[in-house]
Amino acid sequence: MAGRSVSFMVFVAFLVFAHLVLHVALGYGAGAPDLMAVAVLLAARRLTPPHAALLGLALGLLADALALTSFGATAVALVAVGWAGARTRDLFEGGSYGFTLAYLFLGKWLADAIYLLVSPVARAASVHAALVTALPFYALITAATGVFALAAYRLSVGARYAR
Repeated sequence: MAGRSVSFMVFVAFLVFAHLVLHVALGYGAGAPDLMAVAVLLAARRLTPPHAALLGLALGLLADALALTSFGATAVALVAVGWAGARTRDLFEGGSYGFTLAYLFLGKWLADAIYLLVSPVARAASVHAALVTALPFYALITAATGVFALAAYRLSVGARYAR
């Protein structure tokens, strides 16, 4: 069990590294999926709420350090979804890809909604429009990428499903 836990944390670190490569090294920016949110949401299923919030804070500050505006908004959003993801672990049990897709979709949408609500550069009219138009599309792309990455991880460690 300890070996599987270590391999999962390596997978989470790989998601963070891939996020940085896509967003910083290759410069895709908003066009790339948010793998930091995927990392926090997937890790939150295995962590306690305080540890998931701490991971969200660390990764949110790392993401915010690379942003030019709204320092702290991503950290607040990832702390909230990390804590919520860990708290809902007992409410929703599942390891299927459909469940994971829905979980990542809702988590990413919630993280983006929180980001827009606490970001000082967001305007009220654009927030309302984005919540129902652009954010679900970005959340779906991120969720699909997260499910694909999780499937690749499970294939690499020989697991059918993971808690």
